[in-house]
Parts: sequence; structure tokens; C-alpha cells
Amino acid sequence: AQVPKEASTCLSFSSVAIVASLDHLAMLSHAIIVVVTMLAPSAISALKLTPQKNSTANVEVSAMKLLRPSHAELGSVNLVSFRQDCGYERPLGMLGMGAQRLGAPGAGLDTSVKPYGKVLKDGYYFAECVQDYMYEYGDKFGGNKMSYELSSISNVSIMHYEKLVPSEDREKMTHTVCFGICRTIPDMLFFGIKNGNKCYCAPYYKPMAGDDTVCDTPCEGDSTTMCGSKSKSSMFGMHMCSNTKQDLTQSKEKLDEAGKQLTKLVDQVSEAAEFMQTAAAALQPTFGKLGDGAASDLLQAAKVRAGELEKGSKEASTVTDAIGKLDKKYAKTAKGDFEEFEAATEAEALIEDMDKASTNGQAQIEDLTSLADASSPTDLPKGATKEYFPAMYFVDKEFAEVPSTCGGKIVGEPLVGTMDDCAAACDSKMGDCVGFSYFARKKSGLCFLLGKFKSVTYYSGCKKDKKDKKEKKRRRRRAAGGTKCMAKFSMFEGTTLKPDPSGKCKQCMRKASDAKKCFK
Repeated sequence: AQVPKEASTCLSFSSVAIVASLDHLAMLSHAIIVVVTMLAPSAISALKLTPQKNSTANVEVSAMKLLRPSHAELGSVNLVSFRQDCGYERPLGMLGMGAQRLGAPGAGLDTSVKPYGKVLKDGYYFAECVQDYMYEYGDKFGGNKMSYELSSISNVSIMHYEKLVPSEDREKMTHTVCFGICRTIPDMLFFGIKNGNKCYCAPYYKPMAGDDTVCDTPCEGDSTTMCGSKSKSSMFGMHMCSNTKQDLTQSKEKLDEAGKQLTKLVDQVSEAAEFMQTAAAALQPTFGKLGDGAASDLLQAAKVRAGELEKGSKEASTVTDAIGKLDKKYAKTAKGDFEEFEAATEAEALIEDMDKASTNGQAQIEDLTSLADASSPTDLPKGATKEYFPAMYFVDKEFAEVPSTCGGKIVGEPLVGTMDDCAAACDSKMGDCVGFSYFARKKSGLCFLLGKFKSVTYYSGCKKDKKDKKEKKRRRRRAAGGTKCMAKFSMFEGTTLKPDPSGKCKQCMRKASDAKKCFK
């Protein structure tokens, strides 16, 4: 059935009844249409479908591959509502009784109609299992044409899939195969499937008395779904409730936001990986030669972490590359006329691809955010370092200011940042982090959080000597000066970390070694 032009071309129906009297609707010439979105009842699966791009430039039936929409997702059913007619009810299957009075005779009678020419519906939902009067008595051109009874009633006809599609182009029947063709036939609001493979498009359907069987015949092309029975049809309603251009724009906006966030994170993680790898590769040989095994082990851990960061960055880059390609495709597709079948199908396929890319982008954003927060944190509180003292302060105050490294139980991941960042990161792990070993570079450094100190190595050769006036040594001391093992003052105030041979001191270092040298 059709409503007046003033109503809307966006038609959809409830599961059992539409709240409106057809007698009243026929007299409405200036109806106010309100589109109400309601959650589909449990008895109905409201499906919004995006078709696969499976067509050629030639829209002649004999040359067309059947459109088969895929990737269904739960959606909502939109109702055309005439509020002033509330209280009048008519079963959904009986809508055809008023079709002639609604001024829409002739649906299905134009045998020159070419399927797949224009998209008229973009979704479907299961209505009910019925013995359909239309299949038996509303078929003017098919196998039941001798029983056709609607010439003087509504003057409409159903249209059969097998009559519209040449045998060489037909596919095994599924819900989506039937929907794919019926959605492009003008004035068709429903489609039905009988006996597993008999698909037909209908302007309406009308239940009639029949046996007590149910629709339990598996679909020819999908045995997991039912397609009517020998005597009954699985009936589905179709609706055109989406705006392709608007959906395309919204998908693009979502994609752009994901792409922007992801690109920023890729750069952040990639830079952290490069810095960590370069710094560790430069420092490890130095401390290895000095016999500082604990420092060498920490720097090896930094190399491993750098590899993990680089891997995460590269994986995310494949998504940003895909987003870039979709951006170019969008620029071309957005210019199309979405009322045309080819343009609408291409746009729907692009919407699906962009939504997938956005989903993949969000997944990568979560993964990279986790990597970045652990190894390249930003926006950390300032001034946290003042709560930390050199670990040597609690071992031997004479060497508290010389460079030092320490080993112990690592907490979290190696990270890139300033000493202040390192202290703030340690504070964030309350109860787990007691200090950190920091390796300074020019503008930043490598940091390793520790849950327990086991050893410390201090470099007395870097101790400032007032008599030393050689510029080379002064530069070396300045460069090494930022490398420190730091301990949280509040945890060790009034105690000592000096190694205790008796083993009674639980927090004490096991070993404190003087390298008696300095390093570059």
C-alpha cells in the first residue's frame, strides 16, 4: 500500500498492526507524518543491510549478477505515524484491502520493470509465517495466473524472482537474495519465500486460512534459516529509512576522527621506539665494558621493549594507510547520485568499509594508547622528583651526588621521558614502586621503575674535583650526572640501604659497587 506523497517515501511497519485506519488514510490529503523510531519487538528481527558490490555497468536483467546484501546488524524499525488516527487498528497482512482507495493500483503490473535499476528499500524484517492470499490469488503473470482475483479489487500483482531473473543468473535462494531483487521493484513493500526457494515481491500480503504447519523448510542457499514451507510463506517487510548521503557523511566523520587519533599515536609510539632503541644501543656497550651487569640488563630490556613498540606502530600504520585510501575513494563516491542503483550500492559498500576501518582504528587506538601510556607517558604531574633522593644517600652520603645505576625487581615497562616523568610514573604505582634507575640523554632519558633494590653501582670517578680544570672531564661529568638511581624518600627515611652481610635488613641492597671510573 502507499500513503499520499505528502506523507513520505520512507515507509516501514510494525510487527502486528499499523495504528491507522485505511478508511481514514484514504481521506487524508494533508497528513502530518512523524517518523517514530521504536525498538523492534522480540518477535521481529529488524535488519539493516548493506549490499555487496556485485553488479556490472549493464543493468539489463540478463547481464546482472544478483545483488546479495550481507553483514546484517540489529537496527530499529521506523513507523509512519498519523497521531490523529490513534485508536484505529488493522492487521498488517490486511493492508492490501485499502490499496485501491489509497490511489496505488497497478503495483507489479508493469512487466517492463528492470530490477536493480534503482534502490528503493534498504532493509527488511521478518513479519510472520502465513499462507498468503497474494501467492494464490494475487499472481497475474506466474503459475497461479488462472486464479488471479484482484483485477476489480486492488489491481496489483506479485512478481516472481524466477520471472525477473534469467536462469543462468539465478542464485540459490536466501532471505538476502530475495530482498536484493525486491528492494528494487517499485511499490513493493514485502517479499515472501515459499518452499525453500520460491521468492516473490508483493505490495502487501494477506493471511488466509490454512493448515497448522509452520515455516520450517530450510532456505536453498542457507540451511540455517527458514524459507516458508510447502503451503506457507515466510513474509518480510521492507523499509527505506536511511539517508545514504547522510550515512556516508557520518561514516566519514567517524573515520576521520579515528584516523586523526591513530596518526598521532603512531607518531608518538614510533618516536618512543626509535629513541629507546637508539639510546639503549649506545649505552649498553659502555656499561658492559665497565662491568655494570645490572645496567646492561636494564638496557637490554629497553631494546626488547623498543621492538614491541615498533611492531605496534607498524601494525597501526597499516590501518592509517587503509584510512588514507578510503579518504580518496570517498572523494569520488560522495559525488554520486544515490538514488541510482550503482551509486547507492557503491556508497553502501564504502560505508561498510569505512565503518570496518573505524572499528579497526579504534582497536588500534586502544592498543597504542596502552603502549604509549606505559612507555611514553604524557601530561604527567610536574615536580615529582623532589620526593626522591639518590639511592646512594641511603648507602653512603659521600657519594650521593655521583652518577649511579641500580638493579632490582622491574615494575612496569621501560619508558622514555624526563627524570620528573619517571618520578611521577613511580608515584602512580603506589605500593609497588620504591624507586627507579634513570639514564640521561640530551633532552630526555630512559627510565626503569623498580619494586625492590638489589644492587647499586656508583661512579666515583665522576665525582667533582675542584682542582680538576680540564674541560673534557668536566663535560664528561655533566653528561653522566643525570644518570642516577633514585629512591622514594618517604619509604626509606630514617633507614639505610647499605648492604647488610647478616641478611637481617630486608630493604637493604645486596651489593653496592664502586666502579671508580666515569663514563661518557
